[in-house]
Formats: sequence, C-alpha cells, structure tokens
Amino acid sequence: MNRSACIVRSLALSAALTAAGCASVQPPETPDYLKPPADQSAYLMTRGSGDYLYECRATPGAPKGHAWQFKATEATLSDADGKPVGRIGAGPLWTAADGSRFTGVPQARKPVEQDKAVPWLLLGTKDNSGDGVFGRTKSVQRVDTEGGLFPNAPCTRRQAGQIARVPYKATYYYYR
Repeated sequence: MNRSACIVRSLALSAALTAAGCASVQPPETPDYLKPPADQSAYLMTRGSGDYLYECRATPGAPKGHAWQFKATEATLSDADGKPVGRIGAGPLWTAADGSRFTGVPQARKPVEQDKAVPWLLLGTKDNSGDGVFGRTKSVQRVDTEGGLFPNAPCTRRQAGQIARVPYKATYYYYR
C-alpha cells in the first residue's frame, strides 16, 4: 500500500490502521532534540491550516506598555486529499472528526531560519481520550511551518484587547 493510501486510511479507527498495514509513516528529517522517544513510531501525517491568534495586552517593560501576546491556535487538520480530519484549538487541543482528542505539551522547539514562521515543535500529549485516531497519540512533531508570527500592527493602550489573526500552515506527524 502506498503512503498516500496509508494516510487516507489512517483517518479510520486505530485498529483499522494497524490491520491495513499502515502502522508507520515516514517521519521527517529533524534535529535529534525534535524527535520523539525511540519507542514511538509515526502513524499519521496531517496538514494544518488556520490562524494564530494574538491579543494586544498591557505588558510591563514593553514599548508603549503593551505588546501582542499569543492567545490560541485555530486550525483545520486535513489529510493528503485535503479532506478535514480534525481541528486544533486553544489548549492546544487536538480533536479528530471521530471524537478522539488530546492536549499538546511543548517539549522542544527549533526556530525557523530568519524567523520567517513559527518554530518547529516536538509536543508530548496529555488528557488523551477516545478510541479513534488521536486516542493513543504520545507525541506530535510540527514541521514545515509557514507564517503565524506576531502581527506587525500597532499594539498600544488604544488597541488593548484587540485580537489579531495571523494565517499559518504546518505539517504534523503523530506518534504512538
């Protein structure tokens, strides 16, 4: 079975994934510190597309007393054919279409060259639930990021409380 077929098939329940012979996905090339523990294997890849949300807040020591602060991620996760399979929301909380979910916990980060995008990440997971595709996820890598950096818009007392949405894209690899 080819990789595209495995990715599409991986959207079914985890048991179906293993039965189809798609239990592994080729992980990306990353520095060692962004790799999950050796006893975990990649089983799914998705593409995330959405927004980083930043809020203009009072910030001691910032120029003009205010600065943009990260608030949340809102993104749709899609399979190789562009079909939605889940979402990332505040937490960050990953939720699959089948109801399985987990909360990501940052473990390591790699800045993108020349700060052109949000960093690559290795995340652990907690609060997993459900028997579906995300139910047994142990680690996630975020790579190939585009956009998502702090807004260029002014952030002063006048803009306090405003939310800025900054588009981003990334590829996510899931391990169990």
